[in-house]
Amino acid sequence: MDLQSQINDAILTITTLHSPLVVGVDDWVFTQPAIETTLNNLGYSVMRISQSPKDKNELLETVYQACQFPTYFGFNWDALKDCLADFHWQMAKGYILFFENPWKLDTSDFAVFLEAVRDAGMIWKHEGVVFKLLIPKGILSHP
Repeated sequence: MDLQSQINDAILTITTLHSPLVVGVDDWVFTQPAIETTLNNLGYSVMRISQSPKDKNELLETVYQACQFPTYFGFNWDALKDCLADFHWQMAKGYILFFENPWKLDTSDFAVFLEAVRDAGMIWKHEGVVFKLLIPKGILSHP
């Protein structure tokens, strides 16, 4: 399969409402500007968590900046879920988070983060809005 076909398949997977909320992708997906450009052109908001947080505090700060959360963001798990489930300050057809390097994140913090993403994603799914977290394929099996 050529690169353009791979890009088209990735975009289809990302923008399909009923595909998983958390999608493990190959590393090349994070490095292809055509994917982000196409998603933006289709009306999706793409947010990149490109830093490599080690703990809850670093993760919340990184997500706060990547998603451009309002200043009232509370820097706790409940506030994260609330803001991920309501992007009223950033209207779009859907919301895609690229989390390129979660490898250093404490596993228990990563689990709570995934729970907040899934909770928010279910709210968006109920409203018919695409909400996805893209992570490296191997991270879910990483100890």
